Amino acid sequence: METQSIPWREKVQLIVRFLRGSIHYFVVALLCACLGMVFNALTPQVIRLTVDSILGAEQPSLPAFLQPLLPHAAFARVGVVRQAYPRRAV
Repeated sequence: METQSIPWREKVQLIVRFLRGSIHYFVVALLCACLGMVFNALTPQVIRLTVDSILGAEQPSLPAFLQPLLPHAAFARVGVVRQAYPRRAV
């Protein structure tokens, strides 16, 4: 039994034929997958910002493009946490 190699153009035509009528769903699924990858890449940055704000010596700061989106009252609690659990000298 010999295996035949199908040219890439025929493969693409076959995929398009199967997706006819539901290509919109396919495009939406691709966009959602891309958004999921972006949010997965941002997760460590959110954790870093949170940990550095609570445990670090620096004041909490957000990137400039996020500052208008979040109220500053959310960061007032960080000061309360710092007063309740002061850093120990090492």
